[in-house]
Amino acid sequence: MTTTMETSVALRRGRDLLDPELFERVSEFCAVEYGHEMCTARNVVDQALAFLKVMGDARAFDMTPSRIVDPGWHSFALHTRAYAAWCQE
Repeated sequence: MTTTMETSVALRRGRDLLDPELFERVSEFCAVEYGHEMCTARNVVDQALAFLKVMGDARAFDMTPSRIVDPGWHSFALHTRAYAAWCQE
């Protein structure tokens, strides 16, 4: 038996929370700083952004990112003005 959905569901990604240019800058920083390939750095930053969104929405300030995701958060935080503006938004 096959189940189909009658309405389409848009998949959301962490990267969709940032301007594409800023996402690329943060990902490039992550790649250089942590020695990742760009595809890996993009995934790390993507998941860090998703983590930050969930943490902010849930007001769950006691959450901790995984060891793999933490460099993405750190890379974004080092883009201080953009990070602060994003957090305020």
